[in-house]
Amino acid sequence: MVSFMSEKLAKSEKARDELYQLVEEGKLTLAKASKLIRIIYQLNQSQYAKKIGVSVETVIKIESGQANPTLETVKKILRPMKLQLIIAKI
Repeated sequence: MVSFMSEKLAKSEKARDELYQLVEEGKLTLAKASKLIRIIYQLNQSQYAKKIGVSVETVIKIESGQANPTLETVKKILRPMKLQLIIAKI
């Protein structure tokens, strides 16, 4: 049991490092953000959908890159990691 928990924690920490690295590099996609945040919190798609207040189908579509979510849904996905989408004039 300890080994299983250690493995889950290691996977969570690795996902957190990857998430922050992709943010720093400017390469984080919404699909990747959703999946990494879910791994960090050690949730399956159903649990994650419930936590952020969207349907399981929405999470599945987002993680597969098949969704065109609203800005409100994007905020819900990013909120657990205290991330936000910034739209700026370039």
